[in-house]
Amino acid sequence: MQSVGAAASVGLTLPIVAMGKSAMDTAATFDSAMSQVQGALGDANADMDGLRELALQLGSDTVFSANEAGSAMVELAKGGLTEADIKSGALASSMDLAAAGGLNLANAANSTVQMMGAFKLEAKDTASIANALAGAANASSADVSDLTAAMSQCSAQAHLVGWNIQETAAALGLFADAGVVGSDAGTSLKTMIQSLAAPVDKAADLMSDLGLNVRDSSGNMLGVSDMAQELQTKLGGLSAAQRDAALQTIFGSDASRAAAIMMQSGAAGLEKYITATNDATAAEKMAEAQKGDLAWALENMQGSLETATIALGSALAPVIQDIAELIGNLAESFSDLDPEVQKNIALGLAIVAAFGPVAVAFGTVLRAITPLGKGLKAITGVLGGVLTASEAGAGGMLALGTSADKASKGTTGVGTALRGLKGALVASGIGILVALVGELAGQFMEYQTKVDLAKDATDGLREAMAASAADYSNASQGAEELASSYDDVVAGA
Repeated sequence: MQSVGAAASVGLTLPIVAMGKSAMDTAATFDSAMSQVQGALGDANADMDGLRELALQLGSDTVFSANEAGSAMVELAKGGLTEADIKSGALASSMDLAAAGGLNLANAANSTVQMMGAFKLEAKDTASIANALAGAANASSADVSDLTAAMSQCSAQAHLVGWNIQETAAALGLFADAGVVGSDAGTSLKTMIQSLAAPVDKAADLMSDLGLNVRDSSGNMLGVSDMAQELQTKLGGLSAAQRDAALQTIFGSDASRAAAIMMQSGAAGLEKYITATNDATAAEKMAEAQKGDLAWALENMQGSLETATIALGSALAPVIQDIAELIGNLAESFSDLDPEVQKNIALGLAIVAAFGPVAVAFGTVLRAITPLGKGLKAITGVLGGVLTASEAGAGGMLALGTSADKASKGTTGVGTALRGLKGALVASGIGILVALVGELAGQFMEYQTKVDLAKDATDGLREAMAASAADYSNASQGAEELASSYDDVVAGA
């Protein structure tokens, strides 16, 4: 029965407890995210059950987990999107962007919100954000993460001069292919736009002399393609020295590289990027291309497992809450008890808690009895051998004395003495004693290692060994004296 219980504990209880804890932790994380969504929405009438079901469904159907979907909802809600905005496509677009660029879903949602604010877009435009960035990444050497980093630097300035997100993403894709990427590309583009929008002093005079006009008849800044074409037309025909001086004067050291890339490209060079950023299916196609069949299947499986885990944790939550409430009530009731009663309860709990360790210690002592008994038996045998040796030694000495008295009667007495000496030495059992002591020492060391609780017994064992050693010493001394007497007998003969 004990073995069955142990096997059940290892094979069933522990895995089930671990699974339950994992489910509760995952469900708690998901519930926390959904609570944050509700707080960010600021709408008491929001359909949180619907958002919860949406997150769970997306966690089961996509490569993203329900918890990741919940975190993305938090970012979208913090950006001012409503429950209806999230459901109608903002979350799905963020997922497309994240999958296309291999981004963290919450970060993709945050980038979506930031670009909505910079370009003054609405929730219905979230798909165009994902497609513009994915399209630029598809058409260039830039990653989606490079483009989002660049957009964080230049999007507000680009919108200020009338550029939309597709034009801006196209310019950043062009820059990436020229080796300028990330926030560095965004900063250069922002500074270039600022230099053209409000030129001062020498820059304004040189632009006038070159006929460089960056505004249309209505006073609005030219779009990105027209801007690139204007730069190419007015600066491309200059000598290398004149062109370099003009770029430095108009744009400065940082923005001159962005202007140089635009000038060399012209409208024709930007065309493929513009086409790519206006592709309404760019994000979806790029997301599909990022995963192989196996990886996609595995991530879908993980998402489905997490959704099931959250469902299990949610089912367990009411039971756990009831138990937690019960424990809380018991704790409060205990706090209200008389101190003496609390002390008695604590003492009772201490006794119960000590039962297990005490039982284990008792069992250990019982196991120690057997080797201890063996050790004592060995000591008894040793002592018996020593006593026998001592008696034999005494008999040998007596025989030697008798032989000495009769030495004059011939060698027969000497032979008798020699036989007495031999018997004494054999009877002393020196070899047997050494073997027994060695065995006893090994048993003692094993006993001492395994059973610390038998310290008193081991002390007694040590005393017995010391007594045995003393008796052995006495027996050895008697043997030496016997040998000396033998020498005298021989000398007398």
